[in-house]
Amino acid sequence: MRALNRKLFRDLRRIRSQCAAIAAVVAAGVAVAVLGLCNLETLSRSRESFYERTHFADVFLSVKRAPLSVARRLSEVPGVAAVEPRVVATVIIDMPDVREPVAARIVGRPVGRPPVLNDLVIQRGRDLADAPADEVLVSRAFAAAHQLRPGSVLRAIINGRRRGLTVVGIALSPEFIYAIGPGALFPDDQRFGVLWMAEHRLAAAMDLTGGFNDAVVRLERGTSAKDAIGRIEPIIGRFGGAGAFERAEQTSHWFLEGELSELRTTSRLLPLMFAGVAAFLLNIVISRLIATQREQIGLLKAFGY
Repeated sequence: MRALNRKLFRDLRRIRSQCAAIAAVVAAGVAVAVLGLCNLETLSRSRESFYERTHFADVFLSVKRAPLSVARRLSEVPGVAAVEPRVVATVIIDMPDVREPVAARIVGRPVGRPPVLNDLVIQRGRDLADAPADEVLVSRAFAAAHQLRPGSVLRAIINGRRRGLTVVGIALSPEFIYAIGPGALFPDDQRFGVLWMAEHRLAAAMDLTGGFNDAVVRLERGTSAKDAIGRIEPIIGRFGGAGAFERAEQTSHWFLEGELSELRTTSRLLPLMFAGVAAFLLNIVISRLIATQREQIGLLKAFGY
């Protein structure tokens, strides 16, 4: 063994605690980088898979009231692949376990067929049926907050009329991964939830039979969302259209994208911080070795090392 190698191992034995600390910092940085990037990749793939499975829309729009013939006109717009007209309403739910008013967004859902866009994943219970009673599906977060399950009954005020709603299933929607009430800044599952009701029943309750007040649109691959919105807005403008917006501006997707961006930033910055600390510690250890071993370094150089 060369003299320098023997000296290296002697020095490492003498400062083994400092070396172990530096190795631990480096290992922690590598672990954070690997875990963060793996989590980011897994979550991103899961989100895209969920969006693809449920046919998440590319463009969202709302109107005051429009006939179904307008939906057919929208489907003929260049670049539009599918249109799903809906009836949507914001209602008040009477929850005995909450003192403050509880709001909910009810979305019409076709009975007997899955919607073309923004489908649901039903985790418990069953889908809506053409039953005499008013049946609803409830978002998972709202159901967990109020301990709702299939068979529970909700009291809601829909268009000024009090109605009893029977919960038949618990569902997940790509549109409401983050359910945020009107005027709220953050999700509050205690005071805001999402329900899905038979489309024809909700339309009748809202006096919108034969019409719609909300729609979602899927675009053909390669179509610019801004160009499509520019062609859609003139059509819905005369029906009290509040404008259309693309998926990037949809509330739930925006919040979810923000969470993933935060995780992406953390996965990049934290390893750099660990690397900086490890470099600082290594610099201190090497500097002290050089300062205390100047005579040995001089002797080794004198012998030709």
